Amino acid sequence: HRTGPHSKEAYAELEKQDARIGRILEAIRRAGLEARTSVAIVSDHGFMPVEREFHPGVVLAQAGLVKFDPSGRIVEWRAAVWSNGGSAAILLRDPSDEVARETVRRIFDDWARRPGSPLLRVIEAPELERLGAAPTAAFFLEASDFCAFGGDYRGEALRPARPNYRGTHGYLPDRPQMFASFILWGRGVRRGARAPVVNMTDIAPTLARLLGVELRAPAYSRPITAFLEPSHVEPSDRARVSSVGVLMAQPASAQPRRISSAAMDRPFRRLGENGAKLP
Repeated sequence: HRTGPHSKEAYAELEKQDARIGRILEAIRRAGLEARTSVAIVSDHGFMPVEREFHPGVVLAQAGLVKFDPSGRIVEWRAAVWSNGGSAAILLRDPSDEVARETVRRIFDDWARRPGSPLLRVIEAPELERLGAAPTAAFFLEASDFCAFGGDYRGEALRPARPNYRGTHGYLPDRPQMFASFILWGRGVRRGARAPVVNMTDIAPTLARLLGVELRAPAYSRPITAFLEPSHVEPSDRARVSSVGVLMAQPASAQPRRISSAAMDRPFRRLGENGAKLP
């Protein structure tokens, strides 16, 4: 986020991650576990360089849909913004407020038609339902290339990007810049198999198949059999895992655990030196 994709800092971080993966693979080799090990490298999303920030809340306030007291505190609102970086949901306090709905539609349609607009498109509720996104939103905004949404309600609506905010995500997943990475290697993986694009919802069932368990996933989530050796195409009866249990394993409020690089290195060093089993 701070320096953006394709920056020297981003490439330096990739070099670090590449070296760490190399240490893991070497430890697996030295421990004699290659024939028993499958390795998956997965990223969660792509990244877009950011040059401008657009604050839809400022536009709502300018239209009288958000009001402040003399100190600048919001005291009344009929429409609000839920910003997600490359996209933003517009929520109505009263979903039956058709005047507010029409005002929101008009002002953002106007912004979308401007030359060099920060808005790529304005998505209305019926299309949102089809996409399976933001069911409580009246509208959904998607940012243009090199633009991100902010959450301010005062100041300039369109601004240069902050110096420490040069990259983001959160755009709709059909944008090529949002495509993630998925690399498989090792036991059960079909050598040389490739696919230009796969669904992220198919990754967990694919890994479950490699582990020899059956994941009770939703109908839209299926193993990517093109990546698997024939012996792993059919599920094993050894174990079953409920996708509901997996989803509930981490509370929504949980914060990612921070682990130092030294702590990460220790188990891999032990594995390589002592031939210990993977933890």
